[in-house]
Amino acid sequence: MNSRAKNKAERLLAIEELLLSHPEGLTQSEIARELGIERATVIRYITELEFLPLWENEAGKIGIIPDAYLAPPQLKKNQYFVFDLDALINNGENSGTEFKISACWNPYQQTKDSKMVENIVKAVAGFMNSLNGGLLLIGISDNREIIGIEQDYKVADPKKPNRDGYELFLRNALNDNLDSHCISFYEIEFVKSKTGKDVCKISCKPTSKPVYFKGAFYARNGNQTRLFTTQEAIEYITQRWL
Repeated sequence: MNSRAKNKAERLLAIEELLLSHPEGLTQSEIARELGIERATVIRYITELEFLPLWENEAGKIGIIPDAYLAPPQLKKNQYFVFDLDALINNGENSGTEFKISACWNPYQQTKDSKMVENIVKAVAGFMNSLNGGLLLIGISDNREIIGIEQDYKVADPKKPNRDGYELFLRNALNDNLDSHCISFYEIEFVKSKTGKDVCKISCKPTSKPVYFKGAFYARNGNQTRLFTTQEAIEYITQRWL
């Protein structure tokens, strides 16, 4: 491998080969040192390798999952979601997938609850702060039951209780609570499940700088979105971006 690869294509291939040759994983700084490039360049290029089955641990090391890497090519993300929603739900929550039962309606208290949408914003911020981003599915309970968001439609915008009104509600919540640059790092889509219920998907990409919600830093940790302490946030941000 040419450790001094110069153009973009060569560097992307060099990073892929380097990670495959180090199953224990490497930090971004180690990758930069091996390839003789800036750490910021590594971060930018790794986000473009999101089609690879990358993993990241709490120590900041990045690697490729060998078994997934050798598996047959999968469908594109949108196709995978549309045709394999049940399989995606059956796999459960993980570092790249989270379920939320709703964004407005609290089914346990049978009333509108502003904390529900705050949980959505926190989850999106957490995925954006992670290395690979992730998928947030709204309308799925913790026990993987498809609840749907039809009741949410009625509460989010009583004058427009449909997908359009719901998407506008979510975009306003995200844009009002996250930095302006975040608008280009998420996408909202809808799909109808086999049971006929609507599910909302928010696809989140990793951002180029830290994202905060009400001054707090959240990031994906295993199968949950966690609030980091100040010290944890500084260490994570240093590893992730600086």
